[in-house]
Amino acid sequence: MSIAILLGSVVLLAGLMVRRAGEARIMSIVDSARISDVTAVNRWAGNRILLVSGLAFALSTVTLRWPDLSFPLLGAFMLVVLIGVSSVAAGSSRFQAVR
Repeated sequence: MSIAILLGSVVLLAGLMVRRAGEARIMSIVDSARISDVTAVNRWAGNRILLVSGLAFALSTVTLRWPDLSFPLLGAFMLVVLIGVSSVAAGSSRFQAVR
């Protein structure tokens, strides 16, 4: 079993939990006091996290076919996660309430 499949499964579960969180303020990288619609932010961030898990599964299928690429693709997976988290942190500002 590829470690990328395991990591992709964990990220998939996290994405589903964030997407289905509803009104819960669960993300620490988002300033939830300034957010007007928490449900929309959770849905939006969950979709971004699900995109990251889809990329993880794509990378894992490549590692199953070519095992020699598993170490470089693990680094690519870490980069994908970093880009995903930073896009959620930066993109959540468009849900802030105007005061």
